Amino acid sequence: MSDDGAIESEEDIAAEAAAPQAKLALRDGELLRRFLQPLARPFHDKIAWLLACVGVDTLFNISFPIVERLTIDEGLLVRNWSVVFYVILFILSAAVAVTLIGLAMDVLSARICSGMTSRLRETMYAKLDQLPLSYFHRTEGGEILSRFSGDVIAVEDGLGAILPWLILPGLEVVYSIILMFSFNLRLALVGMLVFPLNMFAPRLFTRRSFTLGYEKRRREARLLTSVAEQLAAQPIVRAFSLAQSAQRRFAALAEGWRQTAFQFDLYSALVERATYTGVYVVHALVFAIGAYWAFSDVISLGTLVAFETMFLSMGDAISHVTESVPMLAEGVGGMRHLSAFLDEPASAQEAPDAVPIGPLAASLEFREVGFAHAGGRFKMAGLSLLIPAQTRTALVGRSGSGKSTLINLILRFEDPCEGTILLDGKDIRTATLASLRDGMGVVFQETFLFHTTIAENIAAGKKGATRAEIEAASKAAELHEFVLSLPQGYQTIVGERGSQMSGGQRQRIAIARALLRDPALLLLDEATSGLDPATEAALVETIERIAKTRTVVAASHRLSSIAGYDRIIVLDQGRLRESGTHTQLLRKAGLYATLWRRQRAGARRS
Repeated sequence: MSDDGAIESEEDIAAEAAAPQAKLALRDGELLRRFLQPLARPFHDKIAWLLACVGVDTLFNISFPIVERLTIDEGLLVRNWSVVFYVILFILSAAVAVTLIGLAMDVLSARICSGMTSRLRETMYAKLDQLPLSYFHRTEGGEILSRFSGDVIAVEDGLGAILPWLILPGLEVVYSIILMFSFNLRLALVGMLVFPLNMFAPRLFTRRSFTLGYEKRRREARLLTSVAEQLAAQPIVRAFSLAQSAQRRFAALAEGWRQTAFQFDLYSALVERATYTGVYVVHALVFAIGAYWAFSDVISLGTLVAFETMFLSMGDAISHVTESVPMLAEGVGGMRHLSAFLDEPASAQEAPDAVPIGPLAASLEFREVGFAHAGGRFKMAGLSLLIPAQTRTALVGRSGSGKSTLINLILRFEDPCEGTILLDGKDIRTATLASLRDGMGVVFQETFLFHTTIAENIAAGKKGATRAEIEAASKAAELHEFVLSLPQGYQTIVGERGSQMSGGQRQRIAIARALLRDPALLLLDEATSGLDPATEAALVETIERIAKTRTVVAASHRLSSIAGYDRIIVLDQGRLRESGTHTQLLRKAGLYATLWRRQRAGARRS
């Protein structure tokens, strides 16, 4: 949908889908191999058994038309009842065998399909932790969620369709052709006319169906994004009476999806319809010629009946293959989306020879550090600074100056494009990620609490934390007395994203979570942002108390909360503009002094 809410035109859809369509035609097989191979690896033994069952099932299916011709020509027409008896015995035995083999194929296929789908979800979930934070900033939440819902379901349906709708009918087509040629060469050549008839028109519809399958998945992601946004924005929607305009935007997105879904369903149906038409036309021709030849004793009646059975079986198999096009189209569209997600470059990776960094004194040094976000929205170059151990350092500056970027670089959420970050004199890229982050505690601006108890939210800071450790961290964060005043105490459910707690209470839980691991380095990313002055002042006092034996690096735009820090680093567009104590920077009358005066003037007006 365009910015004015209009539904995208057919030309827009074609333009956006042109690149995926071109790749689809050229790389479809490679996509399937690269996508499915790692998922199928744990199930090689089951796949081997499944293929063996398919092979035996195919042999039985091949035998039926041969037995049918034998029954008519050597049994019924000459009244040889012994042949008929043995054929009946064979059919009964084969029915039992084919049923058991079919059940085995169903069980194996279901286990393989469910196992591969489960492995896919686990792989995708693990990928979330590997992606850089910039990916989540540039990607809509609904689009990410749609990968785990619509795209995975489409792939699951596609996997489920491969055996019954593609492999088995495909084998049926192959052995039907072989048998038809063995029955009668000339009649088989007539029957082969079904393929050119079923390759022209259906192919045109199939190509469009695959393109629309990809587009349908994309539009479903937009719908999910819109719903997720509406859920998160309920206070704004109600306060500003935006419900009707939001409904109109959603209706426009839904209409765009409806048009695409209609075209997808139509083209998928046309694939099937064109196939059936081709089969019917050629069948009429085959039957007319075969009946004439049987009447003229060119072929036997048994041959005609067996040939008819094989041709109809082949036509039905071709129809099954074409009927699988919608599921395969959506499955391939889902695979494309998921492949793009799984191929996203990972964030900072642990080096193969990484070693634990050990207990930290937590001195930090940036040496000529450079960094740029994807798309060039922000750039940092040649940044050098030293943060001694057990000191409090504040990072301040205008919005977008690079404060949070430095916090992310210390945590190795991102890696610098150039330069080095040293922790206790060691390049942080040589340390294992677990040992690096275990020595740090961090409190973010947007405090995220899980929809569980206070105790479990605090315990998230350290694996295997005891109740005594949880309460000690809570006391350090000056939260313990408040928790004890609650009817359920530490078993109180905080609500989704901590909705049952106030802003200050959520921050104190986050501080307790950070302190639980007794970190040598405490990182605060706008930890007091958005709080009222009284709550902010109380939290500042708490932070000052717990920071006495730790290295503290705090990114903040609220200068009142860091005025007492040992050193204040003033950033401007990714560069170090000024450095010093609060008093020293005010005397310089530079950028910091300007920011300070503006905030003080704003505080007096409020």
